Amino acid sequence: MRTCWRRDALRPELWVYQPSLDRNERGHALVSMHAKCMVVDSSVALVGSANFSKRGRDRNLEAGALIRDHHFVQSLLAAWAEVDDELVEVRVR
Repeated sequence: MRTCWRRDALRPELWVYQPSLDRNERGHALVSMHAKCMVVDSSVALVGSANFSKRGRDRNLEAGALIRDHHFVQSLLAAWAEVDDELVEVRVR
């Protein structure tokens, strides 16, 4: 199986927000995080809406913002810290 990362590459930490909120009759959470957020070196953030899917690439009109503002990035990290018990780590291959 092919992977995205070389064996000797430093792999990022990836986390998914899975809230423990009320769920519908099918077990799906009534609230979800749709925005995609990436923080690099605690100083730069990429925030957007694009999904890594065929539809996200080919059909949706998506947007993203690269933010180089220390205070904004720290507030984003603080917001994630508040829901730390609802973040699930994704294993990167």
